[in-house]
Amino acid sequence: MAWTSGGPRARRSREAALAAAIELLVEGGPELVTHAAVAERAGVGRATVYRD
Repeated sequence: MAWTSGGPRARRSREAALAAAIELLVEGGPELVTHAAVAERAGVGRATVYRD
């Protein structure tokens, strides 16, 4: 999957979403890694998780 380059804000959102997904995976396995859980943990909107 290729991410769009975007500016600093987009990069921060992607990094936060990725970090959140990793944390959720480590904490409880793949069943905890949903787009809603990643968005909530990362502090971004759900659309951001879909877009990135």
